[in-house]
Amino acid sequence: MSNTYSACKVIFTASGTRVRGFGESDMINVERDSTKFVKVTGADGRVSRSHNCDNAGQIQVTLQQTSEANDFFSQLLLVDETTLSGQFAVTITDLNGTTNIIGADCWLVGPPAVPMGKEITDRVWTIDVANLSMYVGGNKNSNLISAGLSEAASAVGTWVNKVLG
Repeated sequence: MSNTYSACKVIFTASGTRVRGFGESDMINVERDSTKFVKVTGADGRVSRSHNCDNAGQIQVTLQQTSEANDFFSQLLLVDETTLSGQFAVTITDLNGTTNIIGADCWLVGPPAVPMGKEITDRVWTIDVANLSMYVGGNKNSNLISAGLSEAASAVGTWVNKVLG
């Protein structure tokens, strides 16, 4: 059985408004600013890790220059530049899969570059996110994934009972 991805099923909202009119290539790119865990190896070869509590990140949204969402983002930016209170929330959901991204306390870093020419060009808006929650899933049946996680949790529980019991 093959899995299917469809860009039409990816829903992006900013400040409760659905954003449409994406560019032709990468329409959305989401990254954390730093890794969640850092490995430290001692002189004797012992390895430890430290957990990074930083949940900040960045979202880049690529829109066609004809997209009305450019007006929406320009208005958000203007409000923030004028009032210094233009923070908003972002959600990105793959309705045909399990990927779900939530950004709390988001703001636009500034306007995008604005190339003009004979052809329609893209506008890449950059959004900084203070608190980025990411569940990066696939496009498989979520019931199969839940069943697999349940089996794994059961196996871990059995092992813990044997070790402690």
